[in-house]
Formats: sequence, structure tokens, C-alpha cells
Amino acid sequence: MRNNHGFTLLEVAIITVILGIIAAFTIVKYQKFVANNELEKEANNLYTELRSMRSVSFKYDGLVRAKFNTTAMQCTVWVDTSQDGNFKYRQLTVYQIKAPVVINRIDNNLAQPYTDGWWMDANPPIQNGVQGEWKDSIKVIPDSRGRYSLGGIYLYNPRLDDSYYFIGINSGMESIELKKYTGTSKSWKTL
Repeated sequence: MRNNHGFTLLEVAIITVILGIIAAFTIVKYQKFVANNELEKEANNLYTELRSMRSVSFKYDGLVRAKFNTTAMQCTVWVDTSQDGNFKYRQLTVYQIKAPVVINRIDNNLAQPYTDGWWMDANPPIQNGVQGEWKDSIKVIPDSRGRYSLGGIYLYNPRLDDSYYFIGINSGMESIELKKYTGTSKSWKTL
């Protein structure tokens, strides 16, 4: 009786197919992991940039505004340097949103302020929402509290279909908040 040491061609083919399937699932999961990290990083960076508007308002004792542009994928922060109500603005910073993260707004009424509560029951944004430049999207009023007012922004990654961030104004707290929507929980969570 002879011992047969080795694999048949069929066994090798089956193992190769199984390894290929495992590799495909791993690559897809890794790509989603990277996309999630890119999105979270951009949301946190932009949130930090917008929170710093309050200290800028105190420094210059003037109205500070953030404008978003979906064409250029950027947020520009301006300060009213005239302080006389004539709104002579000086550009302070430009925050460039890095691809593939996208900024968007779903409200077609550009004058409607974003306040706490209206979007809590809303679904995540449609990915082909309002385009172009949003003037005075978020502003900080130079009073004793440095109140945020107006505006909000969605961030998402087109490669993800279940994860969105929202940076907007909580009018009750007169502050800016960062919230995340995930498809698994189907709800907005304050970060």
C-alpha cells in the first residue's frame, strides 16, 4: 500500500476560491473602515475650526461668518473688521475639505436657519442637495456670550451609504454641535 502525499488539483482550486472570497470581504471592510476614518477626521477638523470662531469674535469684537462652497469644497471664515455695521470683511481662514468627503445641505430654502430639533426626525441628506455657495451659513454674534446663529452643514462620503455628520446650531444652548447618523442605529447622536 502506497501513501499519497499531496493535494489534488480540485482541492487546491477549492482552497484558492475560499481564500479569494475571504480576501474580497476583507478588502471591502477595509475600504469602508478607511472611508469612515476620513469622514470622521474631516468632520472633527471642521467642527474644531467652526468652534474657534467664537474666540475670533471675542478677539476682533466683530461679527464672524463662515461660508461654505460645495463647488470649491471649502469653508471660508470672515470677520467684520469695520465694526460699524458696514460689513467690511477680512478673510481669516479657508478650510479645504479633502476628497472624497463631501459637504452638502438639503434645505432648498437658503434663508431658513438651522435650529435644534428640526432635523432630529429627518432622514440623512439626499446626496445631490443644494449646490454652490452658502452665504452666512454660520455666524458668531459678538456679544458677551459669543452666540452662534444660523446655518448648518452635512458631511458624508459617497462610498458610505449609512454614515453622515451634521455640524449645526443648537439654538437652545446657543452653541454649535457635531452629530453623527449611522444606519445601524437609525438615529442622530451628539458627539
